[in-house]
Amino acid sequence: MRPTLRWLLAISIALAAIALWQPDQAPKIIGASERGAHPIYVRLAMPATPSSPAAGPPLPRALPAWSVEAALRDPFTAAEAAVAGAETYKARPVPPAAAEPMIAPPAPTVVVGAPSWRFFGRMSRPDGIEVTLLTRGGHEAVAVQAGTALDDGFVVMALAPEAVRIVHAATGTSFDVALPPALASP
Repeated sequence: MRPTLRWLLAISIALAAIALWQPDQAPKIIGASERGAHPIYVRLAMPATPSSPAAGPPLPRALPAWSVEAALRDPFTAAEAAVAGAETYKARPVPPAAAEPMIAPPAPTVVVGAPSWRFFGRMSRPDGIEVTLLTRGGHEAVAVQAGTALDDGFVVMALAPEAVRIVHAATGTSFDVALPPALASP
């Protein structure tokens, strides 16, 4: 510990000990009316009594009546415009504002990115019908035909020899899923 802090600690301990050993004496309060007179001692914790000088003069039992003139107009009614030398006009009611036409906010534009569907293959069933398979991410193949709804909002529009046309149902944006060149030309 630095020497200055030690001295400050020692001084504060000494002052605290002196304050504890002092006789219990109230602080000296001098009122404004006794500036020339001797000081009086009043305890701070004691409330002022009516007889003590700190309480001030006694309050009157009743206050005198006010001398207030009558108001010229009722302050809680509508204001009236008065022109000097002219008759008084009453305030006219404000006509209701014409209803503004309701304009629907524009529909939010949906931007559709390129679909993640890829051509997986074609195969012929035993009954001779050709089935086209699409995949998304190579995980699972889905057999599609015209009108098949895919799970991400796309619908198969047409199956052509060179591509599978799919359309986003919400926006109408169409995309072609290209077939490999070897399958495109029979």
